[in-house]
Amino acid sequence: MATMTREEFVQYARECLSSEALEPLYDTIAEHNSECAAFGDSWPGALVRIWSSIRQVKRMEAALARIEGREPRDFHFHVRGPR
Repeated sequence: MATMTREEFVQYARECLSSEALEPLYDTIAEHNSECAAFGDSWPGALVRIWSSIRQVKRMEAALARIEGREPRDFHFHVRGPR
């Protein structure tokens, strides 16, 4: 497995953390939240998938922020739990 240079990681992370790249995750969260509001729960495995994706985003953002010498951004992920 090849490793990335610092510059390659910064470029990759910026692309992965762009609003366009994160839109599908926000859409999935919105769909999950809507189903929880309407039916009390969403599809099987939804929370596991969503929280896994959020963890990946937060880890990448933490690394990017550390490299850039700033605080990590808050992406305001609001995930509703089942009732």
